[in-house]
Amino acid sequence: MHAGVVKKFSCLLEDPKDQSTIDALKAFVGCWPVYARSYGPIRCNKDPSAPYRSLLATTMNGNTIDWLEKIERMNLSELARLLLVAGHLSLGKNDFEDVVVACEKYIFRMHGVMKYRTNGKQSTLRELAHDLYLKNIKSKDVIDEFCHLLTEAPMVEVLARLCNEESKYPFDGIQPWSQGYYFLYEFEMYNSAGQAGIKTWVNPNKSKHEIEHILPQRHRDKGGYWETLWPNEAEADVYKHRLGNLTLTNGNQVLGRVSFTRKKDHNKPDHYDYRHQDATASEKRIPSEFPGADWTSKEILERELAMLKWAANRWGDIPCCCDVKQEIKMLDTTRHSGEIIEINADPSMCFEKSGQQVPGDEGEEKGIKPLVEDDEE
Repeated sequence: MHAGVVKKFSCLLEDPKDQSTIDALKAFVGCWPVYARSYGPIRCNKDPSAPYRSLLATTMNGNTIDWLEKIERMNLSELARLLLVAGHLSLGKNDFEDVVVACEKYIFRMHGVMKYRTNGKQSTLRELAHDLYLKNIKSKDVIDEFCHLLTEAPMVEVLARLCNEESKYPFDGIQPWSQGYYFLYEFEMYNSAGQAGIKTWVNPNKSKHEIEHILPQRHRDKGGYWETLWPNEAEADVYKHRLGNLTLTNGNQVLGRVSFTRKKDHNKPDHYDYRHQDATASEKRIPSEFPGADWTSKEILERELAMLKWAANRWGDIPCCCDVKQEIKMLDTTRHSGEIIEINADPSMCFEKSGQQVPGDEGEEKGIKPLVEDDEE
């Protein structure tokens, strides 16, 4: 942007009376206060004490604020900040909310799970922001473009990545997943819907004691319950950091390496377990869903599959043309090979790209420009 400003207005250094350029510069500077009124709420959304925070409730829907917070929690908000500012500036409240929701799902799938380089699509998103601000394209067009980008992160591959052999624990010393806490927190919000005492979000860098391994990380307990149940140490290491073995907790240090039965019910009213009044909503589901005495690979994969089914609808209902197929068959490369997962997106809402008008070089028509190939990928 700096280079563009210099190129456009540096001629005033040689001809300070060039009225057309002076008028263009005045118009450019005149946009700053208007732009700032949108940039402030978007940029300061992660800081509840920021002065602009009070503007949020008057300039956008309450649900939109929640979704913006989700984007901030992934620590990837810079990816689409210009687009969100342009959307806040140009769209109505409901249309802006639709764009923010789609943006969160795009960021999580493309960069949070599939781990595309954060600068890989920046030029496309900047161009989209430009068209939204200056060409008045619609929220439908923005969402359609997100869907086009997500053909590189289709839900079937996202689900396969979520259940592959890589650690999903954000504090694994070998291959941590930075979005592990975010995923578990969103799952907790789903489980706690309509309940009191919703778990408070913490800084992911300080969330180590917020995550419970049902099969403990240190499962060699000198011939105790876990070592007897999992005699193969290497196999236990493969399963301990899978999503199906992880849950948010309020009693990590208390649960420790006690048996699965004790974790579900310690038989002491004041002792923390999965039935305790202070247990998380995710923990409270475990005793009823897994009434058996042991926690083996079978139970881990069964719980993981349930989480994948939830994730498919949580991040797969933008809706996208790449997701409107109602059933996803899990890839053979996963431990859930052949399992069918349904996405409840409404196919009638899919935006048809084939009939979309794309502007020519003159840009006289409103619409989304063709995707720009990024050399950085």
